Amino acid sequence: MNTVTQYILGIYQLNMIIRDTVTYVAPRKDQKFSKEIYEHRARSFELLTAEGSPFAHFISINQEKAEKLVQNIEEFKKEMYSPESRIFKVVGDEVEVDHKMHYRVYEMSVGIYQTLLDVLIGYLKYAKDNKQLEHRIDELISADEYYFRSLAYFAIINDVFKLFKEFSDVMHQHKGEPNPVAKFINEDINKMVQLIAFMNKHNKVTNLTFKKMTDLINAFVEHMGGQRELPEGKGFPELFAELNDFALKTLQDAENNWRALFIPIAKEYQDEINKRERKNPEDLS
Repeated sequence: MNTVTQYILGIYQLNMIIRDTVTYVAPRKDQKFSKEIYEHRARSFELLTAEGSPFAHFISINQEKAEKLVQNIEEFKKEMYSPESRIFKVVGDEVEVDHKMHYRVYEMSVGIYQTLLDVLIGYLKYAKDNKQLEHRIDELISADEYYFRSLAYFAIINDVFKLFKEFSDVMHQHKGEPNPVAKFINEDINKMVQLIAFMNKHNKVTNLTFKKMTDLINAFVEHMGGQRELPEGKGFPELFAELNDFALKTLQDAENNWRALFIPIAKEYQDEINKRERKNPEDLS
């Protein structure tokens, strides 16, 4: 594993934490979250952005361009992984999630993930141009995007459907007449749909399963907005059930695909770190 690869992986680990933060707001059978894992992520985030880290080095050589990224990273750390967080709260051995704050998690995670992904793609190009690219690392970054996008779409579309049901119920109660509550809910739906549009614009995943999922999501959004007729004999609950089932299968495929690539790379990367530490024990803190 060459030096450029290790540098890329140092920044990539940040994006893994960004990605995994979305799991706290995605639907799952077990809604219990481990304090130990949460605090490990918080410590890792701190270390991966600390002085001497690949991320810190990237910032030092791109100070003007990276100013906004530094600000967003600090906000993310404060809002997601600090005692000041209003979204996640450690209670006993578990972490409680404020489910009214889902949008904030999506807003920050989707934006920062994209920025770091762009940084990683830049370093992959540098590695390729200098004949130092290890293709498995290129594959890993691509697999991670497939995983992150699938997770984010799955989580967001579930929140969109919940909001749409609330909107429909409120409109029914007011006999279809415009009202302040419906307007407020519709604004929340639009913010979620804008995140979907942002990912549609930026994602580079070509996997056919993923493409089918995004086609279903975009069609569902058009159904909600009245830009596409509902299929004969189907209502929104049936359409969403089909979409949700396919999105979950896509997410499971993406995670399995990523894990198969990541585990051997992570082991080798850790071995490299251990070897370096044994060679330079004075560098250990």
